[in-house]
Amino acid sequence: MNEYVIEHWRWNALYLLLATSSVIMTLTVGMQPFFLSEIIGLSGREIGSINATIQVAAETIGLVLVVYLGYISDRIHRTQIIYYGFAVAMMGAAMAPFSVQLGAITGMGSLGFYLLSRVLIFLGMGAVWPLLITLAGDYTNFHDRPHIMSKVFFMMTFGGAVIYGILMQIPAHGGAYVVMALPAILAFAGMKTLKGKLKEVAPLLVVRKYPWDRVKAVFSDEPRMQLTFISAFFSRSDMVFIGIFLMLWLFSEADSVGLDRGAAVSQAALLLGVIGVVMLVALPIWGGFIKHFGRVTGIAAGMAFSAAGFLLFGITVDPFSAAILIPAILVGVGQAGCLVAPQVLALDLTPKDLRGTLLGMFYMMGGIGVIFFVQSGGILFDTVGPHAPFVLIGIGNVLVMTYALSLRPTDTGHEVSPQRKRVGFKPVVFVICLMPVMVPLIWFLDNGGVISGSALGGLPLGYWNRYLGDWALNFLIISLSLRPLRELSKAAYLARYNRMVGLYAFFYAVLHVVTYIWLEWDLSWGHMWDDFFRRYFIIFGLFAFVMLTVLAITSTKDFTKHLGGKTWKLLHRSIYAVNVLVIIHFIISAAIADSSLMRALIYTILVAVLLGYRVRQFLQTRSRVSSVKV
Repeated sequence: MNEYVIEHWRWNALYLLLATSSVIMTLTVGMQPFFLSEIIGLSGREIGSINATIQVAAETIGLVLVVYLGYISDRIHRTQIIYYGFAVAMMGAAMAPFSVQLGAITGMGSLGFYLLSRVLIFLGMGAVWPLLITLAGDYTNFHDRPHIMSKVFFMMTFGGAVIYGILMQIPAHGGAYVVMALPAILAFAGMKTLKGKLKEVAPLLVVRKYPWDRVKAVFSDEPRMQLTFISAFFSRSDMVFIGIFLMLWLFSEADSVGLDRGAAVSQAALLLGVIGVVMLVALPIWGGFIKHFGRVTGIAAGMAFSAAGFLLFGITVDPFSAAILIPAILVGVGQAGCLVAPQVLALDLTPKDLRGTLLGMFYMMGGIGVIFFVQSGGILFDTVGPHAPFVLIGIGNVLVMTYALSLRPTDTGHEVSPQRKRVGFKPVVFVICLMPVMVPLIWFLDNGGVISGSALGGLPLGYWNRYLGDWALNFLIISLSLRPLRELSKAAYLARYNRMVGLYAFFYAVLHVVTYIWLEWDLSWGHMWDDFFRRYFIIFGLFAFVMLTVLAITSTKDFTKHLGGKTWKLLHRSIYAVNVLVIIHFIISAAIADSSLMRALIYTILVAVLLGYRVRQFLQTRSRVSSVKV
């Protein structure tokens, strides 16, 4: 039973406000590429990066605000913050259609003024939809939460995708300014609807300071909470991502099939409408699935569908063909699960008086994901091709699915797992360390363009070889920096990550070597032998790899006992020599290729500073020992 009796008319008001907020956000994002290209007049290969940069700027400015407002909503009424959020969004939305004129008057330029209006809309809506969802969580309990939250996201999807798919047909018929005016009108309507319709039921947070200790305890002690945050990072960006890059993809292909930009917008909107309809059908099913099979299983299944859809987008040649409906349907099914399951699990695990604070951080993690994937997607769209952004996020979803499957034993059907043990942040760090391999992974599956029409085969093999080598060096430097960071910050827990980071350095070094031996030289040992002497920096890298392999093999507890602590420590100090050899390898490689010299210099300075710190600590220790003996 619910602790609070929530009248049906209050639920209806909440659902209406959720749909309204979703329409405002999706119309703003969806109209952005059209407005920038057709009204402001941007064109060329940089348009992908510009669209992504505007979205990233809006997200970045709103991140801290979302966290702060979540905390404030635990101390005061959430509805007050929602009201003022609608007001700020209305102001930004009213300014956006007149960016060209107002930009000329203020001297900011049309692009600068449009960016300002976008930021205001995002700031306002960042105070609205997260707190509306939090209110819905306040009104529910563990048993009815999957069902109710599926309704919540049903209304958001209905507002943000289906109506969006209808309204976005208007620009093709000359009504761009009409569509851009709608968010301001809807924000004003939201302010009017809110008054007196929603009530507060959550207990207020009584502490005056930000409750860092309680937040850290909830997050670090509960692996399922970590899973929700990782899921937010990877899946929150998906619909924003699709709204931007699907539109840009159709824009880029429109000329080749004889369509104008307005028709491309209409086609993209229809496709997004299909995704929206699929999500509407799937959401109630996901509510029942999550309640029956568990929250963690729901996250894993949602990520699986979503990953399949995005990866199929990545190998689709013609975005105007009927074949594109298959990945669109899979993404729609997956996104429905990825919306409901992580949110339900996060609400389950948050204390009632801390719900706004923790969910604010949950939404912030989603915002960071938007920044990472949209910015990375914009760069990949411009440099690799329109398929690449979809592949990036698809492989990310595969990683989250894998992590969720590993946590299925904790999916007990209870709010608190009966067998809780402290896990720290290792699962989160593990997934983050895998992220750099996501893009080259699809390249290896499509080596040289095996999948017809895929854009990823266009990059040279040497690019990926250097990329993997760079990440091996990055992790070596991170590993080298952990001890100074631990000693200077007094954060003893950093010692837990030494072995993991070191093994990731070895992992990327193995990929670097395998790429060279297998893909670059096709196991032709004679040619490789000649290459060693022609490009002699490879010899330094080979010695470093052999030493790193020995260190990786002997990093286990069994080897520590077998060798003895003193011998083991002496052996693993050879990591300093590995860093020096890799830096020499990198410098000579950059000098021969006449490229990346600045990066080589930066890496050299970092390694020198970190090794200098270790030498200083060693000399100070010897000095203290000598003083004691005297």
